[in-house]
Amino acid sequence: MDNPHLPKPEAEIIYEMISHAVTAPTEVILETKAVNTLENVIFSKEKLEETPLNKILYVGRSLASRRCHLTLSKHFPETKLYSFSYDMEGTIERKPITKDTWHLFQEGRLRVWGEYLRIKQYGEWGDIHYASVKGMVEKIESLTL
Repeated sequence: MDNPHLPKPEAEIIYEMISHAVTAPTEVILETKAVNTLENVIFSKEKLEETPLNKILYVGRSLASRRCHLTLSKHFPETKLYSFSYDMEGTIERKPITKDTWHLFQEGRLRVWGEYLRIKQYGEWGDIHYASVKGMVEKIESLTL
């Protein structure tokens, strides 16, 4: 996904950071044209049309890793999915947004709430595998009304 604050596509930056760890014969797909997770999966899937996959390792921010998993499982239902995630630093408060710290400051809470809203909306649109999280989304919604 293009980010005007990055010198090159995020996928290329991530690959440069982890490429030294890729030792086995592995096909790496760097998708750099998408502007959202769904496009990223669809564009990657197009590159893999003739390649049967039995497992996928996806890399991304920990904050969005569940949404990535739900999107991939919708489009690759028979494929085993593995996640490699990294924590991000907030852009406003410059604090790490992790599973242990997100609730301690405003930007972390807002970003987690934004992920909840994305999962809810994308689930209603049918873009993700929603059945596995719909009950949790409804429970959260009942607590916030």
